[in-house]
Amino acid sequence: MGHSKDAPLPLSTPGGPNAEVTPPARIVAVMNANSALGREVVQVLDDQGFDGELRLFGEELLSRGIVTDAPSVSTNFVHFAGRELTIGPRTPERLRGIRVAYLGSDADLRLGASVVRPALVPDSGLVHPLVDPADATRFEHRLNAHRGTVLVPRAPVSVIGVFARALASRHVTATVLEPAGELGPNALTELYEQTMALFAHRSLPEVTFGGRLAFNVLPSRLPLSGAADLAKCPVTVTSFLVPAFGGTTIAMTLDTAIPDDELEDVLEDAGVQLEDAIDPASILGDGGIRATVMTSASLPGLDGRRLVTIHAVVDEARRTAEAMVRVGELLLR
Repeated sequence: MGHSKDAPLPLSTPGGPNAEVTPPARIVAVMNANSALGREVVQVLDDQGFDGELRLFGEELLSRGIVTDAPSVSTNFVHFAGRELTIGPRTPERLRGIRVAYLGSDADLRLGASVVRPALVPDSGLVHPLVDPADATRFEHRLNAHRGTVLVPRAPVSVIGVFARALASRHVTATVLEPAGELGPNALTELYEQTMALFAHRSLPEVTFGGRLAFNVLPSRLPLSGAADLAKCPVTVTSFLVPAFGGTTIAMTLDTAIPDDELEDVLEDAGVQLEDAIDPASILGDGGIRATVMTSASLPGLDGRRLVTIHAVVDEARRTAEAMVRVGELLLR
């Protein structure tokens, strides 16, 4: 793919600077490319051998030769976006007309952009459809004319949906522990500065976390949009930000009618890798789900249903990035 800060991609053609430039078939614009998610999207594209034009935006232009001032109204690929992006009358002209895969919650959409919840390909192993698979064709027709916002669920939300649908649960209660590393380099720097400030009895920086995270736990702002749609049942989630590194841990209690001796087969068929014990650090770089079934207890008087406690771990940035790229592929059809 050839993207780097030191070696920007050339925009000229072999015919020389005056030769006609043929626009690439695919253009990806990554907003906030310095974030953990932005870097992971670039890595996923690189792993897949992406051969289009990559435009990176952020606090500084990572590849100045890639980003141009030319309008991109004819762009036919997805514009991958972080939370900073809003679509409205003030959107730069060169970004208009780009289909958008927007990561965030409905509350983040402040300028009235239309929202489409994507019918992701069921066998992708990333997230299950937000609409019935039979409606997928009709959904893609909607996307063809769509210039609003496609909402891609966060990885913890998609993981909860995978388990709830596999076990045909009627309700899910989950606790999510998000490591500070998921917030990117600035968060890691602030966590280090907070730790050193505590030892030196100085005031603590709280720009990124909004509180003291060093040797502490804080409530997180995990966007939960689409959770109930994915799970097909009510979902109750409590999320915390923890001073840790590695994958995101999700502890779930779900009800199910599936017997204990069939649980493993059902979960493995849903794409879950079962282990005797999960290690959050071991999941990094892997877009899959690793989990262990902790306990199972019967529920008297509820038609043989049982409560199952499951601990799962996921590389949040990697899994979400893979989902966003998959949505981009869907938009290209």
